[in-house]
Amino acid sequence: TWVVPPSRAVWLPPDTDHVTTSHAGIRFRSLLIDTTGFDGVPDRCRVVEVTPLLRELILKLAALTETQGDRAVSEAVICLLMLELAFLPVQPLDLPAPTQAGLADLCDRIRRDPARAHSIAAAAAELAMSRATFMRLFKRETGMG
Repeated sequence: TWVVPPSRAVWLPPDTDHVTTSHAGIRFRSLLIDTTGFDGVPDRCRVVEVTPLLRELILKLAALTETQGDRAVSEAVICLLMLELAFLPVQPLDLPAPTQAGLADLCDRIRRDPARAHSIAAAAAELAMSRATFMRLFKRETGMG
């Protein structure tokens, strides 16, 4: 799960199954880019800042796609976009998903209803474990405290 604030973008490696959800009337653009021939393409999802240059490259590529623009221009824009992405620092905005079945189910329910209050004590009781055991499991599974 990735949190994507304004002025940020998510890079998804090719062939990554995904779903997008928004809790407000947010407009966003999805670009499908053939990364064949590009070195150093990230192999993991990441959130990056949308610099002014990256923003303009995204807008230009979207416009070219809508108008069936010149292929050579599209390829040049894609090349610049990929170079810009390579220089951007990764933003730590991911929410790791646990693999332990009970904890994964609990986290999924919390993600689906983030406004509902969830206490650690209630979560531990739901998984039939002590608070300390729950905290250790959560840390081990997600890397987060």
